[in-house]
Amino acid sequence: ASLRVLIGTVRLFYECFLDDGLAEGQGTVDGGFQRELHQITDDQAVPTIELIRSEDPMILQMVPEVISKFRPRLQPSFTAELAESEIRRSASGFIQSIEAAISERLRRLVSLVPSIKTLHDIKTQAYAIEKPSNWTTITGRLGLEEGIDFYVTFYQRLINDRVQYIIKASWSETVRQTAADLLQLLQQPPSTELKAFVWRESLEDVPLNLQAALERSNPAARKLLMKARAYPPAFVTLLNAFNERVLALVRDVASFLATSTRTEVDDVLAFFRECCVEGVAELVTTIKSAAGYEPTVERYALLARFLVAIAELCPALRECFLPNTTASSSIGSVWCPGTRKEAAAAITVSEEDPERWAKVSGLLEEESLRFWNVWVERFHESWPPLSVEVGFGTLLNDFPSWETVTIEENDENNQPIQSTIRVPSLPSIPLQRFLHHVCDLLNEAIPQTIPRAIVSRIVELLTLDLWRYYEQLAADEFTVQNQSIALQYYLDLRFLQLMFVGREQKQLSEQFTQLTARFKSYVDPFDFDVFYAHLNTNVKRSVGKLQHFLGVLVCQPEQLSTLVGGTATGQGGKVSFDKNANILALSSNSMNVAWFPLLPIVSKDLTVSSGVPLGSDSATLVVDPKADQSKKWPSSKTESAGATDQRSNTATVSAGKQSNKEASTTGGISATAAAASAAAGPSTSSAATAQNYAKGAAAFFGLDKDWFR
Repeated sequence: ASLRVLIGTVRLFYECFLDDGLAEGQGTVDGGFQRELHQITDDQAVPTIELIRSEDPMILQMVPEVISKFRPRLQPSFTAELAESEIRRSASGFIQSIEAAISERLRRLVSLVPSIKTLHDIKTQAYAIEKPSNWTTITGRLGLEEGIDFYVTFYQRLINDRVQYIIKASWSETVRQTAADLLQLLQQPPSTELKAFVWRESLEDVPLNLQAALERSNPAARKLLMKARAYPPAFVTLLNAFNERVLALVRDVASFLATSTRTEVDDVLAFFRECCVEGVAELVTTIKSAAGYEPTVERYALLARFLVAIAELCPALRECFLPNTTASSSIGSVWCPGTRKEAAAAITVSEEDPERWAKVSGLLEEESLRFWNVWVERFHESWPPLSVEVGFGTLLNDFPSWETVTIEENDENNQPIQSTIRVPSLPSIPLQRFLHHVCDLLNEAIPQTIPRAIVSRIVELLTLDLWRYYEQLAADEFTVQNQSIALQYYLDLRFLQLMFVGREQKQLSEQFTQLTARFKSYVDPFDFDVFYAHLNTNVKRSVGKLQHFLGVLVCQPEQLSTLVGGTATGQGGKVSFDKNANILALSSNSMNVAWFPLLPIVSKDLTVSSGVPLGSDSATLVVDPKADQSKKWPSSKTESAGATDQRSNTATVSAGKQSNKEASTTGGISATAAAASAAAGPSTSSAATAQNYAKGAAAFFGLDKDWFR
């Protein structure tokens, strides 16, 4: 409204004193005010009293002639026309007074505007005000800047300053509310159901349609991903609230910039992104200085995950730095250049914006690792202590059964003699119990969501604690005098060094090597030479058995598989396993599985024996193409199965007409059952029989029937 009044006042100033559009001459100073003044004061002007409208014309006849003939006169100094320079000087003074009034009074009025949306409406209304068609002429003749835009000159700076203030205040309020919500979540009793929540299946975990599965604008809606990240519902709700606050601010800023010029867009966006950086830093500082909750390992883990999840589950924060100007994005419709007033004012990404986003995400990740390090310290305090008492009870209670090895040698007369030795086969029971307890504690914290560097830190603390523990055992007098204890502890240290110490940990590896040599010195050298090969084998075997249980603590699986020799093969190219399998790998391929091999019926090379037509009453179905095809099988009207080996991969089926005689049972049980099944049905060709077998096998194994052709 004030802008419309200001434009109207300037136009009125021009029409009154310069040109109202009714002047007869061109370029003359003949405004409406001066024309009216001349019409009143001219000698030929109508008397002033006649200009008064009266309902009774007799009144004019009753007044004296002095009054009825009166015409106003001007002083001689005012008879000359106004100079255009004086009009310009007066217009300039008027604009200066307006500028002074705006800087004081209008600023106070603008400071009362509560939201960016209201400022956007004010700006939209200001742009909607139409200027006079001869605005350039008006401003030029009044001595003002030609075509001056009063909104840009007086209002834009005030509105932009107010927008920046609201942006900063909104970020401060967002930080305050988010910190309060987070503190409220931390004050709740620690949830012990996090592990159950992660592994509990639900129908809502999987998207119901392809469109929902491909939707990436709202990561928090992907329930299975939230479980994989160990983000419980209350945690996700908190992040969604933070994202909604930031998103509302982004939308307000985007809508405000939709009608802005290029310069205005650059200025506001630069300030907005700088406020985002400061806002995230303020949020991190507020979280670090938060008090009023009991510090526990669960709460420190929650804080660490929260900082990482801000960058992951808050796409609005990323939009602050890297705006997605495609209409397919969550807020792309407001960043999209097609909705803007000027194409030149389209939102662009500068070279500094990716650096700002990298700075913000790096800050969140760095502070998350700080909370994880504090979590590691608390987690370390919960580990059980290890007893350093060594005695005969240790031999009876703490050592697993040793392996008995038979050694065959020749005596002086070249006669073979056998001797047996007992060698430690597994790590000691206290060590295994300690490692399993640490793994159980770590599994409660959902280890797959813990950063790799933190797991490496845990393993480093674990190995240092165990090194100090075995260093105390090495100093015990009972250990020095007992060769059996020294052998067991030697295997323990070799196991720990192989399982947990990487090649790059030179100092720690050297410490373990020195301590291992110390235990080695307690053993008779001749005996150790005999034991060494078996000890080395048992160390690798122990690592192979226990790495599945302690896998969460294994930080170098590739190095471990190379050292242990997990790819070593035995006869026939198959991996050699223990005869009695008591541990199954979590995942493996068909090339290294020695247990539970695929049945022969799964072979792809299922062919019909040549030499017998498919339509005949007798046919031979050969599963193994490498079988001896030269063997002739007699055909008859009755099914017969010869004596077959249980491990044979060749099966023959003869289909004939049904006989009244019962099938002779001279072979194995499986062949008899197959023959009886074939004899009971109607007469069909061998090809149809093979097709039925293929369909049945496919349904049983859940594979495509083309596998059994």
